[in-house]
Amino acid sequence: MKRFFSVLLILICIIQVGVSCSFDPSFFCNTVHSTNFDIVISGVITDVDDDGINVDILTLIRGDESSSNIRIWDGTDWDCNGNVSLAAADFGAVGDSLILCLPQIIDQENDWDVIGDYRRPGTTSNTPYLKVTDNVVTGRISGYYGSSSGNIYNWNYDTFLASYLAESGCSAIVSTEEQLTHLDVSLYPNPVTDHLNVDISTDRQGLHLSLYSIDGRELLSTPMDDGSQQLDLSGYSPGLYLLEVRVADQVIKRDRVVKV
Repeated sequence: MKRFFSVLLILICIIQVGVSCSFDPSFFCNTVHSTNFDIVISGVITDVDDDGINVDILTLIRGDESSSNIRIWDGTDWDCNGNVSLAAADFGAVGDSLILCLPQIIDQENDWDVIGDYRRPGTTSNTPYLKVTDNVVTGRISGYYGSSSGNIYNWNYDTFLASYLAESGCSAIVSTEEQLTHLDVSLYPNPVTDHLNVDISTDRQGLHLSLYSIDGRELLSTPMDDGSQQLDLSGYSPGLYLLEVRVADQVIKRDRVVKV
């Protein structure tokens, strides 16, 4: 009986660890609002070493910091993360541009900590950074626990900063994304022989359509002047295609199109 309870206790511990270590990480906009961060910045990595990284601040989005170059030390590890999962170097390489939310070090948790510097946030349940490439912000910008990868967005960098600063947070970004994500996109006929009609339930300007082959080659690209567009697919071979609807750099809808 004693052995039975010992085995049962081990099984319970394994189950609890498995559950506690299984995360669907919160998106950036959820992370930055739900966790106490001292600063939110955009910056460029200038140095990477075994204990952390250095970052030049391009824009101080939120908080107070007088230095133009800050030190970000590795986070405090715990059992679920593995030995290097909280390494600040995982943010990127020298020259990479990022948007980061960071806690300031106010107490010594690790041998390498320096009071007044910054620390990589310490759980795998957060998304504390986004990447910036060619003036486009990419990553898990907004969404909710359990949401699909369709909530991974791309935003124009200047638009992202303007929206964030104007609203003192992500509310404008989240609102826009929720509105766009719930647009009703109708494709007909599908399967299609010659002409595909695309109807979208919005009068929003700046919509753009792109058609891709199954291997990712862009075959057609056209602005959408209003909520309706007809695409001539008569010259395409029968098969499966992907239609993408965008606003600026943000993909708001992807649908499969079958050409017969």
